[in-house]
Amino acid sequence: MESAHNAVADVEASILEARDAATSVRKRVNDWMSVSFVRVSKKVTKDMGTDSNEAVQTKEALEDTKAVLRLKKQEAHCDVNSGIRNDQFRLWACSTVVSGSVTAVGVRQMMYNLASENIAFYDLSLGKETSIQYDKNNLLSLNLVFETKDHIYGFENALLEYIESFNRQHQCILSLILVSFNFSLLTTSSDSHPQRVYHQDYCRLDIEDSPPAVDTQFYEHPRTSCVDINNPLFLHQRIENENIFSQMFCQPNKCYLLEKSSCFGARKRFESNENNVILLSKDFHALVDALNGDVPGILMALKSYSRLPSKETGRFEVEVFVEFFETTLEEVYSPRLKSDSLKLSDLVWSTPLSVENVDDFKFCLTWKTEKTSEQWIMMGRREFNYRQF
Repeated sequence: MESAHNAVADVEASILEARDAATSVRKRVNDWMSVSFVRVSKKVTKDMGTDSNEAVQTKEALEDTKAVLRLKKQEAHCDVNSGIRNDQFRLWACSTVVSGSVTAVGVRQMMYNLASENIAFYDLSLGKETSIQYDKNNLLSLNLVFETKDHIYGFENALLEYIESFNRQHQCILSLILVSFNFSLLTTSSDSHPQRVYHQDYCRLDIEDSPPAVDTQFYEHPRTSCVDINNPLFLHQRIENENIFSQMFCQPNKCYLLEKSSCFGARKRFESNENNVILLSKDFHALVDALNGDVPGILMALKSYSRLPSKETGRFEVEVFVEFFETTLEEVYSPRLKSDSLKLSDLVWSTPLSVENVDDFKFCLTWKTEKTSEQWIMMGRREFNYRQF
């Protein structure tokens, strides 16, 4: 019995020791957790403080960077504008000189077209009347103003392309040369309002606005002969504007529809037949007869004719198609056609003539049309269907 009580006492003592040990362990754990929490809290607080400081520093750095960028921008603005005030703004002045155009009617008009397409303005100091003109050395001088360099480069590219195309079409006859092309920054008052250049600014009466006649050499066709402007042929059988021939260097040429080399046998009578002739300027003649290349630049065909002669002139009225081989030729030479000419499509015009014998004229013009058509087809040009008109 006594041993049983001793055993119970030992168990109770062990339980008490276990409780004390558990309490001690619990206390140590709580102390450790408290210390750890304080350490973690301090670290978090420290880290948060560090992040906050870094954020402040970063914000201050960004503000400093912005200030520097603003300063750099102001410095660059001053460098580019060379001290331009708020009441001033920038334009680009462009000076261009082209030689060889004094003898080529239509070039000055094309300058207006190119300037208009590339948003050019007239020179502020020269104005509309003298910004595009011939100087004392017979050079075509262009003084224009542009808002951006891109417009200047666009104008330069278009000008070079036009000169290349022009020279290709006028081999051995005319040649354009770009003598100079310069541009510089122009400072002007914000109150200034430069005037735009437009296609329509060019007056058709200016088409021979070249300086007084100069000595000019042309390629002369061996079978070409000139006529006086008082000749009836000049009044009735030309397709170009009368003003074209007001210059001494631009006399009317006889262009034979049926070539003289083909006027033999039954065609012999056409050799001196005036119904076999159309009057043209020398450069127009060169295009019609391919004197400047391998293929004619212009094709002429019969559109219509009157059955009876006119009571006033005794001549038969005819309408002639004038078709250009390519767009560049049409742009340059179509303004030279008579004022009563009509544009029918991008490349085709019609112009009136009057002839003494409509049958002879039809025969000769048809021969010329067929020959030119063959040459165009050989060059890959599609035959045009005139019946649509």
